[in-house]
Amino acid sequence: MKKKWNVLWIIWAALMLNGISADAHKAKYYMYIPNKQDVPVGATFPTAWGFVFILKSDKHPDFAAAINRYHPTAFEQAFPDAVTDWLRDVYQIECDSVYLESDELYFANEKKNKYSMPFDRMIKTRFKNIVPLVEKLGTPRIPEDPMEIEDFYSPLLNETNRWNNLEERHEEGKWTYIYKLEGDTLIDGRKYRTLYHTFDKDAKKWRKGGYLYEDIGRKKVWYRPAWGNRDGLLYHFDVAEKDTFYTMGSMFYSSEAPNTMNWNDDSTRHIVKKVDTVKINHKDHRRFTLESTLITPSGSYHPSFENVWIEGIGSTNGFLSLYVYLPGSPGQELLAFYQDDKLVYQSPKYDKVFIWETVGNELIRNDTQVFVSPEGRTLHIGDEGASRSVAIYSMQGMEVFRQTVAPYITTLALPAIPVGIYIVTVRSEGKSISKKIVVK
Repeated sequence: MKKKWNVLWIIWAALMLNGISADAHKAKYYMYIPNKQDVPVGATFPTAWGFVFILKSDKHPDFAAAINRYHPTAFEQAFPDAVTDWLRDVYQIECDSVYLESDELYFANEKKNKYSMPFDRMIKTRFKNIVPLVEKLGTPRIPEDPMEIEDFYSPLLNETNRWNNLEERHEEGKWTYIYKLEGDTLIDGRKYRTLYHTFDKDAKKWRKGGYLYEDIGRKKVWYRPAWGNRDGLLYHFDVAEKDTFYTMGSMFYSSEAPNTMNWNDDSTRHIVKKVDTVKINHKDHRRFTLESTLITPSGSYHPSFENVWIEGIGSTNGFLSLYVYLPGSPGQELLAFYQDDKLVYQSPKYDKVFIWETVGNELIRNDTQVFVSPEGRTLHIGDEGASRSVAIYSMQGMEVFRQTVAPYITTLALPAIPVGIYIVTVRSEGKSISKKIVVK
């Protein structure tokens, strides 16, 4: 009997320490938990008063303990069958809406409700890094789409998204790059979306373009190239008018790591000129008008230009615009945006969602590799079995070098031209391919 009373005393003392829920009201909440390893596990345990539901977490025991003070009665995946991939990381919890803390035995203390912390405020205050979004449901009915919640951030990286980018290069015409997300991978414990792209007319030959990570709570998106070992900030949507911020920009070959590319983290400066709302496909999207400027590795500034970002869609200058495009360089813009195979956005400048005009030429096969070696003075041009014409243009569109190369020659010594960014165009048998290169 003594042992039984000891157990009951421990349970009763735990209830006192964890707060009194008699006066609290049960409520339901959505919690967005993007990292799988951060998700607590619910379990039911027998007590003298019946079964009690609690949450456990080996990685974040303080997180689980804090939630248990609100006496959860249910915790589950809110949308397990959602097509939109990030919705599968939304969980629904039912618990007390407030935590009533007592500094003494509640039945002997009239100030038992001295401390009261709403559940959602507790999460936002203490565990924002684990749960970037928490929303209390106004009614017991689960809404069909949490995107209907007022001021809800529209994520950029939904798995069903597709971006058609129009690219135009001098002397070659226009064609459409298509970007899509397919699958995910864990890098340093974070879930990245895998990015693929193609400019194949039939969209059959896809190549991995890198990895993307989105922090919905901070409204930021990072990009890691397929060959890279670190992230660069690509988008930042948590900004206001007159704010200044920087994103990744111009790429160059790294002298520290041979055969790899690098970039300046802060090489594109953005000044927010205007923030407004635009209705697209019957939904409101926040729109950011930016003044963007490329800063070169040497610290010089190029002329600024207008850049428009749409929350949930991306830049109208092209989804993966890593730097400001300069006069004479290839132009790129967002031609169309799809979600769930449905057209959501189309550029008002064009009446088509796919354009292919190559001025009578076709592209060299899209697996041809054109790049500069790490020392910055040897140009690799692939192994085509035919003669090729190689031309190099400055960013202002001026031709600075031209040479004909014999079949199966794979490298070419670059001429004594100033260091900087150039466009190299390789033509062979009526086909062509152009790439940006960095000459050191």
